[in-house]
Amino acid sequence: MGDMGMEVSEANANDVSIVALNGRLDAASAKSVLAGIKELVKRNRFNIILDMSGVEFIDSAGVGILLASYRAVDAKGGALKICAIQNQVKSIFSLTRLSEFFEIFSDRASAEKDFD
Repeated sequence: MGDMGMEVSEANANDVSIVALNGRLDAASAKSVLAGIKELVKRNRFNIILDMSGVEFIDSAGVGILLASYRAVDAKGGALKICAIQNQVKSIFSLTRLSEFFEIFSDRASAEKDFD
């Protein structure tokens, strides 16, 4: 998974997939991020943590992709949780009310523990 403006890495911890994003979540990278989430769903990986500690920027396309990712996982009865949001991205989450859709954790360990 990845795009020139976004590096995406995936790891698994038991039945939880951890997707770490690094870069800009914008129109150029958003579709590849959604494709990666949908690929996890196809592989029956429905418990997903998005580690956004490396995301320094998000635009409206990024917001839309996060919502589409949420819907794709939720439709299969799974959960998409977000952790480690940087302050500048956190303000976008507040403005767009994304925090009403997602469970947001301060760090990856807290998000993983919540799946237990």
